Amino acid sequence: MTKNNTTSKGNNLENRVYELIKILLENDEFFVDGKKSKVFWKKGYYSQARKKEIVVDVSIETYLKNSQNYSLLTIIECKNYEHLVPVDDVEEFDSKLSQIGEHNTKGIILTKKGFQAGASNFATSNGIGLGIINSESEIDWITYRKNTTKSNKNNQSDISNSNEAKNFFAFVDSLSFNTFPDLLTGIGIIDKYVFQPSIIKIPFISDEQIEKEINNLPIKSIYQDDKLISDNLCEYLSNFLKVEFIFDENLGSHEEDEILGKITFDPLIIYITKELQLNKHRWRFTLAHEVGHLMLHQNILKTYVNENIDIAEMLSLSGEFSSYTNKYLEIQANKFASILLLPKESFLREVRRFFDKENLRKGYLYLDHQQVNQKLLRDLLFILQAKFDVSNEVAKYRLYSFGLIKNNDMKSVKDILRGI
Repeated sequence: MTKNNTTSKGNNLENRVYELIKILLENDEFFVDGKKSKVFWKKGYYSQARKKEIVVDVSIETYLKNSQNYSLLTIIECKNYEHLVPVDDVEEFDSKLSQIGEHNTKGIILTKKGFQAGASNFATSNGIGLGIINSESEIDWITYRKNTTKSNKNNQSDISNSNEAKNFFAFVDSLSFNTFPDLLTGIGIIDKYVFQPSIIKIPFISDEQIEKEINNLPIKSIYQDDKLISDNLCEYLSNFLKVEFIFDENLGSHEEDEILGKITFDPLIIYITKELQLNKHRWRFTLAHEVGHLMLHQNILKTYVNENIDIAEMLSLSGEFSSYTNKYLEIQANKFASILLLPKESFLREVRRFFDKENLRKGYLYLDHQQVNQKLLRDLLFILQAKFDVSNEVAKYRLYSFGLIKNNDMKSVKDILRGI
């Protein structure tokens, strides 16, 4: 590999780390006050020994209130190697740190593959953080866990990337950190990390897997004439999963948006705002959505936070979400809710019955601007709404997911659906 190619690879990793930290600081996701720190790429710091500046990959300058000079400097060195980082590289980095500022400078080395045992032991002895980034995605390795764990200070094994490894691992002194925010907090760079749902990596779950989770519920007990009986569902979850339900509280707001539902994990409680009591269909969907988080995401979410809130945007079936929202988390919970409220077999049976009655042989509704086709859809939605006690929006979403509404212009379908 040529020197230019090697430099380009290194710059790509440095830029990725720089841009990521920059976004987190700008969005106030690291700090009580996001203005306490500044991040730089390729900035130079004066070395008295060299009589010139040492240019570093990425640096974070952290300031005390009303201070003109940074009180703590964190230097991040990026090693985009295809092999384990050797001890010589860590020793060289330690020398740089000492020259820049021994007493108020912390160091972190990030790499893709891992570290030789000698490198990890030297770093441990000298308070240098080591990190492994597994994913090519900028955000895969930035996920927040509530706790850190002790590591073996005298570890003699190489630390390397593997399929079983965490997306991020680092250690300083005798503490290990599974996430980058934990690392910065643990070595005193920041006060706390503010959780942002959008950075959690949510594994893919198919509709079939969601249906399997729902089928683990006592179907005969929670449905009556194909309609979900909310009281029976809550009673089952209370008895067998020890879930408490609270429906008579106002849940407040998040950034001026009303909180419609919430789940906490310690204790395990599902909340639905009392403001939805007069909107039966919205209430039922919100409950089903929160149960989706319980059954699909409890193990993921409780690792990072004690509660997860849902505002109107997160319960929308439009697929449009803000940067704060983890769209995969909410899409999966919305799918769960729609499947729970409109079970596949009974839903398709009802649709087939309507198609037979209307002599629709194509097996789908062709939706355009013709009144006759729109009337057919309205009639079907009326039947589904009455049968399953759901809103038109949820029924349309379910029809659309099965390909039961078609048009040559899919954008046109969505526009027409909004008006029906």
